[in-house]
Amino acid sequence: MAAMYVVAPDLGGPQAAEAVAALTDDVRRVLGRAPRDFSDYAESAAAHGAWRG
Repeated sequence: MAAMYVVAPDLGGPQAAEAVAALTDDVRRVLGRAPRDFSDYAESAAAHGAWRG
């Protein structure tokens, strides 16, 4: 979803919903699965040591 803010910063309401839906569909098609919530990703990455120095 972060790309939506770069691509369409001034959209609101139905236009924003359409932009998010399009990005979500693209992610689903590219990855072959639904997009993952960032907090789930961050939790998993931290548990596997992604940010250990």
